[in-house]
Amino acid sequence: MDHNYKEAVCPVCANADSYLIRKYKYQNPIYADCALVGCNSCTMVFAYPLPDADALRKYNEGYFDNAHGGMSTHPLTVAFYSAISLVRMLHVQAFRDKNKCEVKTVLEIGPGAGYFAKHWMERNPSTVQYTGVESDATTHANLRNYKVDVYAKLDEVPHDRDFDLVVISHVLEHTTDPVSFINECTKKLSPGGILFIEVPCNDYQHKSLDEPHLLFFDKKPMQLLLQKTGYGAIKLSYHGNTITDLSRGVSAVGKFKSRLRNFLLNRGFVKLYSATVSGLEAVPDPMERAVIKPFKAYIEQNAPAWWLRATAIKK
Repeated sequence: MDHNYKEAVCPVCANADSYLIRKYKYQNPIYADCALVGCNSCTMVFAYPLPDADALRKYNEGYFDNAHGGMSTHPLTVAFYSAISLVRMLHVQAFRDKNKCEVKTVLEIGPGAGYFAKHWMERNPSTVQYTGVESDATTHANLRNYKVDVYAKLDEVPHDRDFDLVVISHVLEHTTDPVSFINECTKKLSPGGILFIEVPCNDYQHKSLDEPHLLFFDKKPMQLLLQKTGYGAIKLSYHGNTITDLSRGVSAVGKFKSRLRNFLLNRGFVKLYSATVSGLEAVPDPMERAVIKPFKAYIEQNAPAWWLRATAIKK
C-alpha cells in the first residue's frame, strides 16, 4: 500500500514534516503495513501508519506471549530483570532524595512481573499504597504477591486515589499517542510529584526487529514531550552499552565468552563474575550483579545508549 510519508504527523510535536527511514521489521502480521518515519522538526521516529487499533489491543492483552513467547522463569533471566529493575528503582530514589520529594503512594503503568514494585516496597516500607495497571492479566497474581493493588485498565483505578510517583518503564514506546497517554496516566499525580519514564533509545538502529515498538525516542523528543505535558526539573540520561557499540554487533569471540559465561553461571560459578564494581554497590545479590554487568545498565553514558531514562517533577 502506498502512503505519503512526508505528511505523517509526528506524535510528539504534531508537525507534518516527516521522511521515510525504511520498512518496519516485524514478525506479527498486525505490523505488516508499517514503516519507520522520522520527524524533521523534533527528530522523533515512529511507526506509520499504525496497526489496526483492535488488533493492537488484542496483541497487548497477551503481550508477553505475543512479543516474547511468554514470561521466562529461567534463573538468569529472572536475575537480569530483577537487577535492572533495582537499578531503575535506585535511580528514582536518588532523584527523589535530591529534590526532597516525599513518596507515599505509587502508580506503576505496565509493571509486568513486578520486579520494580518488589524492590520499591522492600526498600521503602513507608509507602502506604502501590497501584499497578497491567493489561496482561497473566501477571496479576504475581503482582498481588508483591502487595500491588493491580487493575487491567487505568479507568478501573479508584478515582479518589492521588499519587506521589508515577512509573512508566518500557511502556511508552508501545503507545500510539504519547501526549494523551502521559496526560491520562498522570492526571492524579500530585503537583510536585515525580514521573519516571524509561524507554529504549532509538533501538531500531541496532535491533533485528522493530516489533513491538511504535515510538523510538531520543533526548530531544522526550524533553519536548515532558515540557508539553507540564513537567519541570527534567533529568534525561543514557544508560547501558552505547548504540555505537550495539550496532557493531558481537564478535565470534564475544559470543563464545557470553556462552561460556552463561554456562558457568548456570552451574553455580557465580563468584567468577559477581565482584562489586562502581554503580553496583547497592545490588546485594551476586547472581544479579553477575548478569547485569555486561549490559552496563548501571552506567550513565554521554552518548546515546540502550536505555533512555527520564525523571521529572509535575508543575
